Amino acid sequence: SGSGSHHAKQQRTTADVTANHLVHVRSRMSLSRISCLRGGNVGVQTPEKFEFKAEMSQLMSLIINAFYSNTDIFLRELISNSADAIDKIRHAGLTDSALLEVEPNLQIDLEPDAEGHTLTVRDTGIGMTRQELQHNLGTIAHSGTKAFMQAMKQGDSLPLIGQFGVGFYSAFLVADRVDVHSKSSNDPTVWKWSSDAGGSYTIEPSDYELRRGTAIVLHLKEDQKDLLDAARLRELVKLHSEFVTHPIRLWQPAPPPPAPPDSSSNMGEAMSAAAAASPVASEDDGATADRKSFEAESAADVAAEGDVRIDNVPQPHVLGEAVVESSPMEWCTLNEQPPIWMQPPSELQDRDYQTFYKAISNDWEDPIAWKHFSVEGQIDMRVMLFIPRRAPFDLFERQKRVNKLRLYVRRVFVSDDCDDLCPDWLSFLVGVVDSDDLPLNVSRERLQQSKKLLRAMRKSVVKKALEVLTDLAEKDDENYVHFYSQFSMNIKLGVHEDLSHRDTLSRLLRFYSSSSGANQTSLRGYVERMKTNQSAIYYLAGESVEAVRDSPFVEQLQAKGVEVLYMVDPIDEYVMQGLHEFEGMRFVCISKAGVKLDTDTQDGEETASDDLKLLDNLCNVSQSVLNGYVHKVKLSERLTSSPCVLVTDEWGWSANMERIMRAQALRNAATPSLMNGRKTLELNPKHSIVRKLAVLASSHPNDQDAKEGSEFYQLLHLLYETALVGSGFSIEQPKAFTERIYQLLDTSLGPVASPSAAA
Repeated sequence: SGSGSHHAKQQRTTADVTANHLVHVRSRMSLSRISCLRGGNVGVQTPEKFEFKAEMSQLMSLIINAFYSNTDIFLRELISNSADAIDKIRHAGLTDSALLEVEPNLQIDLEPDAEGHTLTVRDTGIGMTRQELQHNLGTIAHSGTKAFMQAMKQGDSLPLIGQFGVGFYSAFLVADRVDVHSKSSNDPTVWKWSSDAGGSYTIEPSDYELRRGTAIVLHLKEDQKDLLDAARLRELVKLHSEFVTHPIRLWQPAPPPPAPPDSSSNMGEAMSAAAAASPVASEDDGATADRKSFEAESAADVAAEGDVRIDNVPQPHVLGEAVVESSPMEWCTLNEQPPIWMQPPSELQDRDYQTFYKAISNDWEDPIAWKHFSVEGQIDMRVMLFIPRRAPFDLFERQKRVNKLRLYVRRVFVSDDCDDLCPDWLSFLVGVVDSDDLPLNVSRERLQQSKKLLRAMRKSVVKKALEVLTDLAEKDDENYVHFYSQFSMNIKLGVHEDLSHRDTLSRLLRFYSSSSGANQTSLRGYVERMKTNQSAIYYLAGESVEAVRDSPFVEQLQAKGVEVLYMVDPIDEYVMQGLHEFEGMRFVCISKAGVKLDTDTQDGEETASDDLKLLDNLCNVSQSVLNGYVHKVKLSERLTSSPCVLVTDEWGWSANMERIMRAQALRNAATPSLMNGRKTLELNPKHSIVRKLAVLASSHPNDQDAKEGSEFYQLLHLLYETALVGSGFSIEQPKAFTERIYQLLDTSLGPVASPSAAA
């Protein structure tokens, strides 16, 4: 029975396995059928492809309001599109001249309509058919210009502007509705495209009169009425599209005709002449003549009131009792100034450059110099740089634009905020930079941040600017002197900031010196005049030429005929922090401690040993009395006529730098204590005051008699304070200083008898 039970269990297990296997097989067959029906393997399904969807009204709003930061951009975009359309028909006309015969005038017209509250931008370009309107304007981000260039083998040489296919939609920045009327040479019908940027548009035949081209009619928003003003349109065209190749015309009021000669004035002059010839002339005769003249003019005015138009000029119309004047209108070309940077320099005259400079800078003076060049390679660009004759009063204002370089792409203005194109020290440059392939953002309002490209452009601009300045300094000294008087701060700022061009800029520096008189000298001129055994360039910084020239620091060098440079601009201190040598000659500030001055001969007079002991004692006593005011007191080898001088450590601030830093409005109060150089009082061993003080010091060395309150104490402090003034420092305790001066005056005057006793 046990074996039977086991056999039955084994049969059930086999049946279960068989059933499970059949279910698995059926499942696989079902999945296989499903997979076959779907056209693939269930394990590796083919991904389905979907198209992005967009809410068109929301997308249009983003394009219109997010791409552009300035509503004025719309006119630049529409004019650029019109210029591209004209370039296309001109290119097509090279192979089919009949295309240009329909409308030979290639131009762009701006026509404001105050009554209809519209602005029309019309061109005589290639125009569009119904399908092209649908494809170009109905497809967002489709650039017809870019497609045209890609279709032409020689397309890269065409100066076309369009890149992104969204510029047209900037019209909705200022318009509630835009109507586009277009006539192509390939279609006899004028088609009208219309939209209010709500996500849809219509296309229909139009009765607008066009031979060929496109007319964009902007139905302006209520807050854009200023675009109907001719002066406003003229301003926008001058800023953004002044150098577009094709004529841009504006329908504007004609200027008033010149006033006719004043008949009454002429009559008065004739009467005066007659009165001079005949003293008996009657005043009634003149009055009669004036009356006749007035009646004749009135009759002429009455006769002209019925005329509606004379020589195609609107005349006054009579409406009941009122007379309404309608101003005559005319077409005026706005871009008569050609982009001369596109021409080879050999074809231009000096007058061309001067006229162009005045047009872009609004300056009334001719530039001192200019540079016209082109760059090819990593980026192709044409550049024209000008150096003004006069510096603006706000040259270094922080809120002011850094430079006056204007960036153009295919002669269309992009930006005048070109901080990355040239360094701060070249902020005086005026000019244009034009390129055909700059990487712009979609709004074409600024450059994309391409560090490598901007670095190459900046390098070219700086290099050419330095060439102009170097040629001016070497070949035209008179003009360079004038330039340096206006822009010396810029050159010095360049020496301080621009390490890569420091050597070149140092050759452009000019300073007053002890040998230059009223003129300034270059560093190369100083080196050429150096003494035979002179190994350094000596300089002294101060508040003015007079203060530096009379400083005790220059006494010995002047006596030996060694030239000293006078650095009197505050920025000179910063310049010398980075400029350590010139053509192998190091710079030495003669107000620093430890300076070894080159002299032709040694002093013939030597100090006797006894006197030297007294002087050394004076130094020791003085250092004890002036402890806390000076770091050290020593005998000097640099003085000839002054009794003493204060010098600072080599790496600390000079007296002039300390004065400059104290004058900073936002200075850190802790900075002076960190950077003030330790002061050393140097005494002239040959001066009578020092010798007398040495004798006086020997009578009470280092005792309490030399402390505060004693005559010796007062004299030493007075000597120290006069050294402060003579060395360019500020008096630390002006009250104590003035009291010592008053006491000295009182002692010098001696006792004076009272007025009553004298009587």
